[in-house]
Amino acid sequence: MPETPTESRYLKHIEHGVLLALVLLLIGTTLLRVGGMLVDAERIAFEVSVNNLRAALGVEVARRVTSDGGFASLAQLMGANPMRFAEPPPNYRGETSLEDPNLLQPGAWYYHVPDRALVYRVDRESGFKGELMYPPRVRFRIEPRFEDRDGDGRYDPGRDLLLAVRLQALDRYSWR
Repeated sequence: MPETPTESRYLKHIEHGVLLALVLLLIGTTLLRVGGMLVDAERIAFEVSVNNLRAALGVEVARRVTSDGGFASLAQLMGANPMRFAEPPPNYRGETSLEDPNLLQPGAWYYHVPDRALVYRVDRESGFKGELMYPPRVRFRIEPRFEDRDGDGRYDPGRDLLLAVRLQALDRYSWR
């Protein structure tokens, strides 16, 4: 039995609806993958920056130890801005004293002077989990590794034995 014009019109509408649903499904899948790739790109750029800063700090430590100041000069590094010893990444915004991290640009590094901490303000929140989430960020500081001879839990130059300095994350964090 041949199709009537009304049946033919309904079938075309159904075909167009199914086609539209498939196109929207493909677009949605593509957007999810792109979003995941953007999170991965931010994570990798962050990790590269942290590794570059740690390497530059190692070079600065070696320079100081082999110069006239020796090990004693390492105490001056505690809490210093690590970007002073490395080529800052393009998303480094400098030093600030702003107390509200919401005012700072997402996806950028800055050195917070009052806390003496280097801070990364996360852009893609969906891929990040950390202790500081509103807004999401992670802080780093140059800190000593030392033998705590006086048992007070703090590095005291002259009393404790300084073993090394390191760029230490002050907050727990992970990327998914």
